[in-house]
Amino acid sequence: MDRILARVRLPKDYRYKYPHQLSGGEKQRVAIARALAARPDVVICDEITSGLDASVQASIVQLLRDIQAETGTALIFITHDLAILRHIAHRMAVMYLGEILEARAMAGLDSGPYHPYTEALLSSSTTIDPHVITRRIRLTGDLPRRGEPVKGSSFASRCPRRMGTVCDSARPPEWRFDETHSIRCHIDEDALRGTPSVWQPAPKTMEDAT
Repeated sequence: MDRILARVRLPKDYRYKYPHQLSGGEKQRVAIARALAARPDVVICDEITSGLDASVQASIVQLLRDIQAETGTALIFITHDLAILRHIAHRMAVMYLGEILEARAMAGLDSGPYHPYTEALLSSSTTIDPHVITRRIRLTGDLPRRGEPVKGSSFASRCPRRMGTVCDSARPPEWRFDETHSIRCHIDEDALRGTPSVWQPAPKTMEDAT
């Protein structure tokens, strides 16, 4: 018990505490400790930082990085926050309605090509860098009903770069940009390559110029 508590950076006396005595971040550390108790080879982290404030999120991410380095345990993250993945993951797969639309290494995520859904997810991630602005993408349209077969692209009803009826009637092709990066989309390969970065340099002000 003491070893597991030390692993998640909690004092020994926390073994005697009740849930109502713990903060949100401490509860998350206890959940991580329980997952590690059996010394698993793989841990699935489902929205592990949701509901936590930014400083607590940062501490949990750093804890998981340390655990990964110390134990060699593989961590699989399920999240909508790609900003979190940028600091901890090596690879990512973007899924929509259970289908992988894009798979890539995290290195190079600052630039395209992107699947339109990846663009939207990146657009929803905030940045604290005053010299960077985020290209905003708003999704509209309705979700398909779950359980109904999808003839075309699963993202067609909400895609801001929809190509027309082909998106509803035909399965999208897979484009491969390198050994680690693939996208399933009706937008052609060259157009995807021309996708501008979601994070762009902010316009210089007079203060910056001086």
